[in-house]
Amino acid sequence: MNDRAGYQILVVDDEEAIGAMCSSLLNELGYAVVGIAASYDQAVRAIDEKQPDLVILDIDLGDSKNGIDLADHINETTKTPFLYLSSYADISTVSKAAKTIPQAYLIKPFTKEDLFTTIEIVRNKNKTDQTIQISSGTSTIKISANDVSLIKSDNNYIEIFENGKRHIVRSSLDAFLKEQEYDNFVRIHRSYAINLLKVDSFSRQHVIVGNHKCPISRSYKQELMQRFS
Repeated sequence: MNDRAGYQILVVDDEEAIGAMCSSLLNELGYAVVGIAASYDQAVRAIDEKQPDLVILDIDLGDSKNGIDLADHINETTKTPFLYLSSYADISTVSKAAKTIPQAYLIKPFTKEDLFTTIEIVRNKNKTDQTIQISSGTSTIKISANDVSLIKSDNNYIEIFENGKRHIVRSSLDAFLKEQEYDNFVRIHRSYAINLLKVDSFSRQHVIVGNHKCPISRSYKQELMQRFS
């Protein structure tokens, strides 16, 4: 089985025929389509419920809120990767869309090959990142590993610091790190792991990550120095 089968995509388009065609092409290419949303509100609910890996969204949703509004919502909340699929190619529309930092912009009409190439470029672009699923109350949320600055252990719990937020998860630091395939997490102490991309400075005894001064233990110092060299 190819690895595309586990890649979940939500299609957002107010034109039923276009949404169905896009979904059909995605299925033919081996991706997992988790739904088709025809409006801003439907898309917001679907993103929250399905937690897709990618959202393919049209700019014109035939509603008071369009695809660019949805992109703003995604950037403020789930930060799910998204790409635009639109018939608009004028400078004004593309400039507005570009400000939302999409992964790609695909112009209609498109071919199956166009769709495949665009999605695979997006997937490879995001392989340096990883989505981390953590339990928050009664729900599960996804966060980007690139946004995590450090993980601190506190007995049977860990604290995950992400863009000014703090998530408390019932897990050991060992178990958490073993579950991740993200190369930039490095253990520096029995109670601390850091994201190399978030390091501001370091000395022989400490690593500074934002407002946090994290101790370096002897047993982890050599590996840390090798990663920085």
